Amino acid sequence: MRRPKAAALAGLVAAAMIVAPATAEAHGPGHESPPPQSDSQQKVIERLDALAPDWPSGDDVLVTGSGDEDGFHLFVGRESASYAFRPLATVKPFDADDRWLGQYCLTSDRKHVVVNLITSRAVNKPKYLAGGGLVYSVALADGAVKPVAAGAAINSASLRCGQGGRAAVLSYSDTESTKTGVFAIDPATAKATQVAKLDGQFVDPVLDGAQTFLRRGSQIVRVRAEKPGQAEVVHEAKGGVEIAGVRGGKLEFAERAGGRTVVRTLDLADHKLTEQAAATDPAAQLVTPAAGPARLLGTATAARAGTASAKPKAAQEAQEMRVRDVSAEGRMALTDLPKAVEDKRGHRDELGSDAALVWLGTGETLRTGVQLTPGEKVGTGVPARRMTAAGERAAEGNFTTPKCAVPRNTPNRQVYGPIARQAAWAVDLATLNALPSRPANYRQTGLPAYSPSSDFAVPALKPGNGRVPPVVMNGVLAQESAYKHATWRALPGSGGNPLIGDYYGAKGGLDTIDYDNADCGYGIAQVTTGMSAADTSISPNGKAKIAVDYTENITAGLQILAEKWNTLQDMGIRMNSGNPDQVENWYFALWAYNSGIQPSPATGNTSGCTPGPSCTDRAGNWGLGWTNNPNNDSYRDGRTVFLRQSYADAARPWEWPYQERVLGWTETPIKDYKGDEAYRAAIKNPGNTTGGTITYPDRKLLCTSSNNCNPDTAKRCGYTDGDLAFHCWWHAPVTMQADCASICAASAYVSRAGDPEPPGDNPWPPACTKGLPTGTIIVDELSSPNQNIFCNGVDWSPNGTFTLDFGKTASGMPISQINFHQVATGMGAHTWFAGNALASEPAKRVTGTWKPSLAGNGTYMVRAHIPTAGASAGSAVYRIKNANGTVTERVINQHEHFNHWKSLGVHVLGPGSTVELSNVTASDTTADVGTVAWDALALVPVKGTYLEDKVDNVAYFDENQNLDTLAPASWIAGKMTSRQSIYDWAMDLTGQVAAKPVCGEVASDQCVRAATKDVFTAWRDNVVQAGTDPVNHPRGKSIAQWMGFANAADHRPSSAYLPDWFLNDDLAYKIRTQATVSFLRGDDGRIVPGSEDVDYQHRTGNTHLPAWLMALFGALKLDYGIAPPDLQFDLVDANQHNHRTTHVNGNEHGVLNARAYRFGGAPPQLVQMPGAAGGTVDCVVAHGAGGGAIALRTALGSDYLTSQVARWANQVKAGRDLKNIPNGVAQTALDVYNLFFDPHVGTGSPFAQASPIHQELHFASCADLSLRKVNSWTPVALNSFMPSQYLYRDGQAMNLDGSARTSADPVVSGNYGNFTALPPRQHQWGFCNRQAEGEQPPRGEQEGNPWGMALADPADANPSGMVFCSDGTVPHHDYG
Repeated sequence: MRRPKAAALAGLVAAAMIVAPATAEAHGPGHESPPPQSDSQQKVIERLDALAPDWPSGDDVLVTGSGDEDGFHLFVGRESASYAFRPLATVKPFDADDRWLGQYCLTSDRKHVVVNLITSRAVNKPKYLAGGGLVYSVALADGAVKPVAAGAAINSASLRCGQGGRAAVLSYSDTESTKTGVFAIDPATAKATQVAKLDGQFVDPVLDGAQTFLRRGSQIVRVRAEKPGQAEVVHEAKGGVEIAGVRGGKLEFAERAGGRTVVRTLDLADHKLTEQAAATDPAAQLVTPAAGPARLLGTATAARAGTASAKPKAAQEAQEMRVRDVSAEGRMALTDLPKAVEDKRGHRDELGSDAALVWLGTGETLRTGVQLTPGEKVGTGVPARRMTAAGERAAEGNFTTPKCAVPRNTPNRQVYGPIARQAAWAVDLATLNALPSRPANYRQTGLPAYSPSSDFAVPALKPGNGRVPPVVMNGVLAQESAYKHATWRALPGSGGNPLIGDYYGAKGGLDTIDYDNADCGYGIAQVTTGMSAADTSISPNGKAKIAVDYTENITAGLQILAEKWNTLQDMGIRMNSGNPDQVENWYFALWAYNSGIQPSPATGNTSGCTPGPSCTDRAGNWGLGWTNNPNNDSYRDGRTVFLRQSYADAARPWEWPYQERVLGWTETPIKDYKGDEAYRAAIKNPGNTTGGTITYPDRKLLCTSSNNCNPDTAKRCGYTDGDLAFHCWWHAPVTMQADCASICAASAYVSRAGDPEPPGDNPWPPACTKGLPTGTIIVDELSSPNQNIFCNGVDWSPNGTFTLDFGKTASGMPISQINFHQVATGMGAHTWFAGNALASEPAKRVTGTWKPSLAGNGTYMVRAHIPTAGASAGSAVYRIKNANGTVTERVINQHEHFNHWKSLGVHVLGPGSTVELSNVTASDTTADVGTVAWDALALVPVKGTYLEDKVDNVAYFDENQNLDTLAPASWIAGKMTSRQSIYDWAMDLTGQVAAKPVCGEVASDQCVRAATKDVFTAWRDNVVQAGTDPVNHPRGKSIAQWMGFANAADHRPSSAYLPDWFLNDDLAYKIRTQATVSFLRGDDGRIVPGSEDVDYQHRTGNTHLPAWLMALFGALKLDYGIAPPDLQFDLVDANQHNHRTTHVNGNEHGVLNARAYRFGGAPPQLVQMPGAAGGTVDCVVAHGAGGGAIALRTALGSDYLTSQVARWANQVKAGRDLKNIPNGVAQTALDVYNLFFDPHVGTGSPFAQASPIHQELHFASCADLSLRKVNSWTPVALNSFMPSQYLYRDGQAMNLDGSARTSADPVVSGNYGNFTALPPRQHQWGFCNRQAEGEQPPRGEQEGNPWGMALADPADANPSGMVFCSDGTVPHHDYG
């Protein structure tokens, strides 16, 4: 596949001028645009030099966090590291099949972070917001995670870190907040101690010694340790109030009233009030640093320094930005990036993950899109203790009888996950009662034919037979399930288990099961009504339909929502005119949809009556509960509209009532996994002159005498104590917009009645035919392979059994089932899979055993089917029990992402033979970082010889490599242009320093301390011995060696055989690729069709920083007290492309890991080639490719590491400026940063422009035992220009034509000049300029690279696909 080169050449010529490349330059597949030079960590350093010159020695710290399905990730940015972020820890309580969300705070002693976690779907359940949070302590020093307690409340003011290194968290007795428990958290010991038990709802808990301060309405109260049940009012505000903290005996808080926000302090000794800051903005944001005074953003006046801060604004759009996190001293902040603002890579924030780094003193944005890479530390487990408002109790649960009606892991209850346009179609038609009928046995469920719109007919809406606006239901689905019907482990278009809200019990996890606490919310609408096993209101078939069919689920949820609307209309609880076509009018129905109408059984309804004027609590109250009333103290005054400013709002949904979240999703549609809007947004009315589409009621309209509420009184709700606490239930009409028809939003229809169901797009197609010879024995993981939702029949029948054994705790609890799943792909459209477990945790072990039905002994090729999805373990261990009882183990890489058979070798099997696979892998040291899959097993009867052919291609950087570039057309310039320039540079610096005398007691720039001089003297000796000749030098003393480029000299092969270190030592090579072909050769000399197989492996090597540099770090610490840079960072795809994160620690030995890019391999192809003596011979053709970024380029992708070296270099320079350190030492430090660690393209390290290195293997392994080229013009190995290449067949050196080689020399020597060249010379950027068919002579080197990586791609780019340089049209699979 040829690609036009003109555009790429133009870009490369421009780059040859060594200037910052234009952002318009082409990029490879899935690449990001380069960050602008003005938006980098270097800019942060430069601005800190001006704003806070003492930053390198500062101890301020900024903590942030974000969550996903892999857990909740914490990051820390220290002032001394220029606030560049490093991962602190990942907390994953259990495998939730959901996104983890959390709130967190840094303790005042800066030693711990306290985290309170919940899943995104649990946020939709008021009972979980009242007491479903899981609390953990994370040590700031080392990221150690300690479970503290379960049962915490989660709202906008439920977790606060106070003085003394402690934190306070709340727990409520029920959804209407009748009792509040306050718990003091000691993060060092991970203990929770109850310090208050109060009637009613309180928020903002702040600890101060033996007393606790809280807020109730606009009152600030104090609870003393000796009277934990008594709240003493210490201040009553005239409006909203927010507690900041207690410092020096003074209580800090903000009041919001009269169009202003004022920060005040209350002296707890003399009760004197002092105004600290004020802003003419009732919604001004208050931020509370852990170790500094509170700051008010957008402050107009301030009584003292430190309390006034400018409101951050995004420079691009001048949009105000909400502060997400503030540093301990209040100097720096992270803000949510507005939707309209592009981050450092030219992206607009889609998921709320991007943030801007802001200097609070001026509101200046120092950087957008800060780097947050999750680390490898994972703290798992659920806290053993559970908090309640009444006290604390141990976690316990029912693990024998599931509560939910439709069980998980039932093959004929696999669920199809609709793509977004299918779900949106279903919503449109469901509102019209026009969903088409489903045939009998729909998607192999065994169910009779049914009609969703008949099963759950949506009633006409009162008062005028209206319909539910589709956008309202779409907003519900976005909030309830993120618009997904099947498990989050199945991409839309595929399928798996139903999406079930908390099947095993909310307070459980991977360590416990508590079925009684299960929620049983099913599918895209999270339907709970009728979905428990004990509920008989819906038939078993009806429950199955709701669980399995997204159309049935949507219309069932829509029926519930419509019924809520009509019920409220009958009760007179309506918004505006009550016209259902107007989106805002659904405010009350959405409120009721989530938290119901009171009284409920939990709030005094013991008779089961329908709430209304004749069905009330004992005081006559009824209506919409306090939980979602915007006057509830759980929701801060001055909050912005949900999602209007930033997608980051979705990371903290508890700050808004449920109905406001849903309306937010109507204005800002959720995105599907491809980044497209899932449905059409609400239509803004031309008469609406506000900044958004949806308008919202003033909260005061929902706090009146009709619900015993007064927004201008201290407590707002008139009921604050006893069993009536917060029974301020709303049951009156409200007019928010007198002319709603001219202002309120509307909804559009995309689909109409009669429109067919849109086609799906399955990203994980199954294998429905076996593709193996007749007579093959198949043992499937299902007894009936027709139980699937995609294959319309299969061409095999199971001939054997498959059984599963689940690990249990000592009490018999089968906790291994929690992390066990099914997915609709693989052989027959079904695969079992489980998260990997450790051998030390047998209770989490899952073991699957295939037992073929064999009448007698026979020889079989055993093959395991690897599915497209569900398999990501790199070292799954299959144990084959042979006919004689011996067991053979085969370790297999399942992380290959396409349906195929993989050979486990040839074995003699008999009636008692089995194949066993567990989720305990061979190489994983951390649990739940990959998945092991159980799919079909095949036994191919064989008569013949089993043969394997293994080819290894190893890239080795030789110390004799010539380092001359082809200047000036090179991306390397200046000091590293040639051997001579490198030599001159080193001789100059070492000469300056080595000639200085050793300092006495007083340091000076005219002398040098002893250890530092020793380093420069030893370095100079190496430089002199190496000279400039690439070959004539002592062994191990070349320029390439002392610069740290070359692999160790003693790792150069000394014979024509593959040395062990190439396979076992990542420092012995730069990259290596392996392809192993296997097949059966029959007695007739032919390859048995279907027996062919190929396994591809690829790995990138590591790089050792120059020995003199590591020595210099230590010497400057010893001599001048300058701390070495912290050479740690976390790298995704280190050494292997497996999506995992590796913690790289260059401090220990100066070793940096390289990043492996996605590698590719073609399926084995059985062909016939000319025989040696005439005729033809059967051969198996293999094509494999791999490569990645060199380690020095990879390190440049870490903001933290590069900023650390910049800090170190600047401190050395400062020592020179103070005349304490010689100029040669300082210049060396500055050069080290510029040459090795400055990430700026064009002006910084040349390695920022280093192209990928890559290898390709193309060969045919033949039945006559020969190995051949696949065609006359393609050599067995194709490589990048660097480094030198060694090629082996079964450990024996090989030539590029496949013939044996007796020389120990490389088959291709590195060409540094071409590798570093720019046009019109050779170059390695852009897509491959592959060799034309028939071109002679054949090239062993290739221009370009398989990923199309461009010169301007950032150092942390990770391409998403590849093509073969030999022939871009070769069909292949991208591995990993």
